[in-house]
Amino acid sequence: MLSNDQLIKIFELATAGRYWRATPTKRSELICAISKETEIGEQAIENFLDKKTYHGFWDKIATSGTLEGALKKVDKAQKPGKYLITAAQNNSGVHKNFLTNLIAYADHLGAELLVTGFTYNKGGFKTVTKNDQDVWFASDLARYRVDGQIRLAPSLVLCAELDVSPTAEYPLSGFERYTEGSSMILGHTKQQLESCAVLKGQRAKMLYSTGVVTLKNYIQRKAGQKAETAHTFGALIVEVKPDGRWFIRQIQAEPETGRFYDLNCEVDGGEVSEGLIHHIAAINWGDHHAEKRDSAVLKVCADMRLELQPAINVMHDVLDFSPRNHHNLKDPHWMFEQWAKDKEKVIDAFADVGEVLTDFMPALVVESNHDLAADRWLKEQCFKTDPVNALTFLELTTIKYKKILAGEDCNVLAEGLKLAGYEFDDQDVAFMRVDDSWRICEGSPICPNGIELGIHGHTGANGAKGSPKQFQKLGQAMNTGHTHSASIYGGVFTAGVTGALDMGYNVGASSWSHSHIVTYDNGARTIVTFWGDSWRG
Repeated sequence: MLSNDQLIKIFELATAGRYWRATPTKRSELICAISKETEIGEQAIENFLDKKTYHGFWDKIATSGTLEGALKKVDKAQKPGKYLITAAQNNSGVHKNFLTNLIAYADHLGAELLVTGFTYNKGGFKTVTKNDQDVWFASDLARYRVDGQIRLAPSLVLCAELDVSPTAEYPLSGFERYTEGSSMILGHTKQQLESCAVLKGQRAKMLYSTGVVTLKNYIQRKAGQKAETAHTFGALIVEVKPDGRWFIRQIQAEPETGRFYDLNCEVDGGEVSEGLIHHIAAINWGDHHAEKRDSAVLKVCADMRLELQPAINVMHDVLDFSPRNHHNLKDPHWMFEQWAKDKEKVIDAFADVGEVLTDFMPALVVESNHDLAADRWLKEQCFKTDPVNALTFLELTTIKYKKILAGEDCNVLAEGLKLAGYEFDDQDVAFMRVDDSWRICEGSPICPNGIELGIHGHTGANGAKGSPKQFQKLGQAMNTGHTHSASIYGGVFTAGVTGALDMGYNVGASSWSHSHIVTYDNGARTIVTFWGDSWRG
């Protein structure tokens, strides 16, 4: 009795050898070759390929539409464990140092190294596919190469059957429905991440592309030259728990050496070093919205901070300002609910922020649109009709005017924290203003121009609203927030949310997730996404 994995292997080899289009003599030769490679009897192979046995397998094939696309419908074995997944371009050399490090790290973790393939035609107008005779992949990768669709977890699929050109600007575009409700991984030269909206209460679906282990090999025309600048020596580490939960982190290798970090591990020269500290330059936490914090999520954050010990914690939308946010002031039902729950005091909102910041020091507070709602409150509202907040309003207004007279800047969030009894030393909490810059990792091997931390994401170019895809056009690596939906586009990494996934005002389908950006001192970055009470596998 052949296993499902054995059947898939025979099917892959037969498809690659064009078994069903071959002459009888060629079929016999191919069956002999498959038998030698798989150590399975020739008669068993022939009976299977002629569809005389294993009818359940062929029933799945029949629903795929085309024979060449049949592997999409056949899931390989799924089991708990760890995987290192990267990709390779056809007819291209391998980054030897990076491959050596990937193999070493896979052995260290007890992980399975998987390499998907894709094609790129440098020879003219002919369409190239993975089955063409003149297409080859580096022999160093032969034992790790996979094809077809592999279900790594109940809701995560590696789509190694896909063949997306390395010049595609957004390789994940259009694949939102490809794996139905499951998240997917695509092998590609670019390392991207997109979050897809799902129905309320479900875990956001995520699309990942891997980065590559092969060297740059592009036509030196516009499309190829653009793609060359986005070429990422990278991989994904996938950890699958026995209960089906899975966790993915990006690995980005230094272009010259192939050295890389994964959390508290460094892999260099084929050697793995554990227990590193002081190499994590920053963690950009998802938007906090302190009044709507989730205590279970904050506990996982504390575990992650304790292990990683970042040099600085970058905080976005640390204030929600729900008691008097301008979006809700004209909603009588919302205002009544705030009163009924005793949540209409602005000073309490500042106190909530103070509690959060105390746990996340040293902190860099990036001025965000919800923080600025406090400024707008002072400009547009009147204390006379808001007795519960009248004193706070007047005190902050007085401070604001005195600062203006003295020619000094006034950060209403920082002043509100002082009124709530939280005054922080500059070394513990630094408050930024819109358009302030805070750049780290300048001169690093992966981001020599540094990574900008000072942009929340709500303001775009020339007065437009901001978006991650718009920011990548600036040509500056940056870590942003605002969208509550994790993404990677070029050098722009965007975190998710730390506060509750249901904040009362978000209705309908959602792509929000508890996702956070870890930045290493060599300019490499990864996005860590929580699942329940865990941040890793």
